[in-house]
Amino acid sequence: MKALEPRFIAASERIVGAINSSRPILLRYNNDADGICGGIALYRAITKLLTGRGATKEEMHQFFREFQNNSAVYELGYASGDILLLRGISDLRPLILLVDFGANAESVEGLKTARDEGAEIIVIDHHPYSAKALEFIDVFVSPWAVEGGSSHYTAGMLAGEVAKRIARVDVEELQRIALIGDKSILQQPEEQLKKKALVLDYLADSVKPRNTLSKCETILADAVQLDDAYRQAVQKLTEAVESVKKDVKTRELENGFVIAIADLNKRLENGVFPPKGKVVGALHDELAAKETRPLVTLGKGQDAITFRANAAAKAAGFNASHIIDEIKNEIPNAITSGGGHDVAASMRLSKGFRGIVLEEVVKKIAAIKR
Repeated sequence: MKALEPRFIAASERIVGAINSSRPILLRYNNDADGICGGIALYRAITKLLTGRGATKEEMHQFFREFQNNSAVYELGYASGDILLLRGISDLRPLILLVDFGANAESVEGLKTARDEGAEIIVIDHHPYSAKALEFIDVFVSPWAVEGGSSHYTAGMLAGEVAKRIARVDVEELQRIALIGDKSILQQPEEQLKKKALVLDYLADSVKPRNTLSKCETILADAVQLDDAYRQAVQKLTEAVESVKKDVKTRELENGFVIAIADLNKRLENGVFPPKGKVVGALHDELAAKETRPLVTLGKGQDAITFRANAAAKAAGFNASHIIDEIKNEIPNAITSGGGHDVAASMRLSKGFRGIVLEEVVKKIAAIKR
């Protein structure tokens, strides 16, 4: 964290500079507890500073916009839409903040488009990054940018540090929820934090027509609404896991790994809570509680594969992001986007490649030498 201090300062100074110059700011945050917590932290700091500058509610809405990004990629369509929106607000150079996504190879086209249109870009993320993406990012706040960093320093935690340098705001609980939400080893499990993290995940996929940071803040602060959302989230997640368990197939490999493959197509709907990655994670946790051997749980959707692995698998040499990178190189047309962490990742596939890629994944896990 000390090594990241210059980046916290650089990001906060650029945000304050944009506010002081009345430049339009657009904040995009990933659609999970970590991304939402990072978004709320920055939202609190920016709105506090704008209020202190005398901005009215209408003026704040005009010059500061926030959107949940329902993808791990800053897609070209999002970037083009953002630029059109920002140009309609002001001719001044816009500032785009991306939290918990946007530094991967699949985001390069979107980043380049925004930069070519004159946008200043700050990315706060904790996923492994693409060197090409960094060419189009003005400030990159990431644990991978300094020696000894790891994904356990989550985006919500880092965004909180930036927020505290923008204005005096209380973001400690948000940082802790973010850590819990992404199962960071830096935060001990606490039931209230786990509850709030699950609720944020639930709101990301349940609030219509779109989720907002102010809506999330309101529910986190209201015990009745929080309890109600939590009950609904637990019920829906439990039902989904129980349904998916009916189609799980388990394989024991010669190298001692156990692979559990869940067919997500038969039981789950797209675009509703819980998302498939959340279901695979909950299913994996249940299976891992009874398994001491290296365990990898694979969720196969229509055009995607999701990875989860236990600590024993990681210790034995399993790394999901490395497997995804290898398959990208070996079968270039198979993966349209993919990445994540060493024990939790996913990839989206081109039509017709699911069977081939799944077979390659199993082969690579079987080839791990313990």
